[in-house]
Amino acid sequence: MSRRSQAFTVTAIAEELDDARVAAITQALTGAGADVGVTERRSERAPAVVAIEITAPGSDAPAREQARALRHTLLAACCPAGDIDIAVTDAAVSAPGPRLLVADMDSTLIEIEVIDELARRHGVHDEVAAVTARAMRGELDFEASLRARVARLAGLDASVMADLAARLPIMPGAAALVRGIKRAGGWAAVVSGGFTFGTAAVAARLGLDHAFANELVIAGGRLTGEVVDPVVTPERKAQVIDELAGRHGLARERVVAVGDGANDLLMLARAGLGVAFHAKPRVAAAADTALTTGGLERVLYVLGWRRADVDALFAP
Repeated sequence: MSRRSQAFTVTAIAEELDDARVAAITQALTGAGADVGVTERRSERAPAVVAIEITAPGSDAPAREQARALRHTLLAACCPAGDIDIAVTDAAVSAPGPRLLVADMDSTLIEIEVIDELARRHGVHDEVAAVTARAMRGELDFEASLRARVARLAGLDASVMADLAARLPIMPGAAALVRGIKRAGGWAAVVSGGFTFGTAAVAARLGLDHAFANELVIAGGRLTGEVVDPVVTPERKAQVIDELAGRHGLARERVVAVGDGANDLLMLARAGLGVAFHAKPRVAAAADTALTTGGLERVLYVLGWRRADVDALFAP
């Protein structure tokens, strides 16, 4: 029995994509055995976006594995400088209609790591930030590292949380991404290994439908250095994908997860499309696609949006 071919959309995003660079991508696709169809420029100015419809040769591998393999082939063949982001998606992922966005918070929906900023206010920033960096690279067990970092916050005045929540710097493009998902009839959630005081503020500002995070224990107006059990572990992040998809009647293929750290890997794998955003190398390599520059609105280009429609999301 012959193996069935698979249709994909290859989306290239870069500050500049001239005809020569597009031709190089097309040549790499042909070299990989793909039949190249329609090529469309979805954004002419920075970021330039080109979508190429292809049919990949027959394979016994699942479509998602084929897409990942093809993405890595293209990155190695025509994007060695790392200045072009490549996504390979199938129709189940890129078809229009309602979908669920599930995003990490720290260094994803916001530009900082909240626990590091709390540590800064408590005079222990450097040691806590060093552990955070190692945990996000996947060098440490997440739950153990979280408890160790929170323990260093014992005695911090709890009023610091409200002050920090009011100042959280939203990631560029986050509001546009959420707005786009919701205008298409979908839902948006934040699932964080951080803290509820931060996710509550971010959810309110961005209009998110769901928020999951850890709760810090407070006694006498000060942090005790503990978190309320159970902790939002990497496993819990992945579980939330199933819970929310079921609640909204969506197949997992219609879930888009976005994150940057090693504790997001299971969540990215569980979603229909896992996007590594400005991520650690291990995460960028394992995800379905990685966005290395620009704002979160670029996720919409991976989902098939055109420049004019994305620009409209930034309008007041």
